[in-house]
Amino acid sequence: MELRVDANSKIKVNKVWVAGDVGSQIINPSGAENQVRGGVIEGLSHVMSYEITIDGGRALQSNFTNIRPSA
Repeated sequence: MELRVDANSKIKVNKVWVAGDVGSQIINPSGAENQVRGGVIEGLSHVMSYEITIDGGRALQSNFTNIRPSA
């Protein structure tokens, strides 16, 4: 991922590279591409709106059910 953080701590994602093993046959190439793009968008939305608290070098949340969106 190539991103930029400005002086106000605002993050801008410039470019994302993805590699995946989709198997030996792809019936619908555009559908496979859409699934990968959707996965990247979902992953970025989680990363950019959820907060993990670190205390003493360890994450306080142990699973996704313990992570809440930050304000």
